[in-house]
Amino acid sequence: MLSFITFSYKDSFLHNTDTNKQLKDNASQAVNAKLGHINRLVENLNLEIFTPAAVTQTTNSSTGVTINSRTGVITTVSLNTGSGNTETFTVTNSKVSAGSSVVATVNKNGSNGEFTVSVDNVADGSFDVIVKNVHSGQSANDAIKINFIVL
Repeated sequence: MLSFITFSYKDSFLHNTDTNKQLKDNASQAVNAKLGHINRLVENLNLEIFTPAAVTQTTNSSTGVTINSRTGVITTVSLNTGSGNTETFTVTNSKVSAGSSVVATVNKNGSNGEFTVSVDNVADGSFDVIVKNVHSGQSANDAIKINFIVL
């Protein structure tokens, strides 16, 4: 819970330089104490700053990738996915556990086709990415970028 710091003083203090200095010193100490308390709260929340990583898929659309980061970008090979069809590949990632939630999105669609991505089979050390071409009549023939985050 955050609290606000309030100070009150009498009008006669405005003309007393020593008293004004003491008020400023007291205010400064109180603010520093609150900031220290807030810093300890943030540390206790165990927040982690995620550094995104990047990997490029090789060989073909079913080739798995390894990327050991909580966030990242996966660039696929050029996908030759017919309208309504899917491609699936495995992502090996040491930051993933069976209880993790993994969210993936398409960062860049190809020039042909329109893609969606979903995640399946989350397990210790891996998850599957399913890429679907949802364009009603156009096959894909382009690489796409997939963003993900492990929660």
